[in-house]
Amino acid sequence: VTQTRLLALRVTGACADHRARLRLMVLALALLATSAAAQTRNLAPEAAYSVTLYGYAYAGQVIPGTNTPATAQGFMPAPPWLGPADALTDGLRGGAIVRSWFWSNMAKRIAVRFDLRRAARVSQVRLWPNAGEAPCDRATARIAASQEGLAQAAELVLEPVEEGLAWSGGPLEGRFIEILCASGAPQMSLAEVEILGEP
Repeated sequence: VTQTRLLALRVTGACADHRARLRLMVLALALLATSAAAQTRNLAPEAAYSVTLYGYAYAGQVIPGTNTPATAQGFMPAPPWLGPADALTDGLRGGAIVRSWFWSNMAKRIAVRFDLRRAARVSQVRLWPNAGEAPCDRATARIAASQEGLAQAAELVLEPVEEGLAWSGGPLEGRFIEILCASGAPQMSLAEVEILGEP
């Protein structure tokens, strides 16, 4: 009987130790997850960015805002965009926004290049049009360590989500992010961009 009791006590103790170890493991995993979530944040407000607008024109077509004819058919860059410096990073999906160059049913593009000012691990890129407007037809992003590396970086396709478009994936390291929005609608808008990652 004594041996049976000792064995039962040993089994009970072992189970208790196992449960305690299991609780510690769960707690450690929860702390790791909380730490990772705390480090992931929107990096866009601290970044510098530039905007370039493009419109498709035919050879000989007078380019709006320049009064000069296009010398070839294709995408033409617009005069420099002069909007507020925080138009795309002020947390608002209205107010100061970026609009496509000129009203037409021809193809148009909005290109935005972000400089995060330091290398970061980027896990999400999200964007939204002006409140109440449809998002662009297609949006892509490229992430690279240098501006020169953007052309060779993988093209990431943003998918529809929450009235906007987003890419989510395994963290990609880089300092520069180029976003290209394209549309064939008469007008296109871009109101807000979020870049989630770990600095």
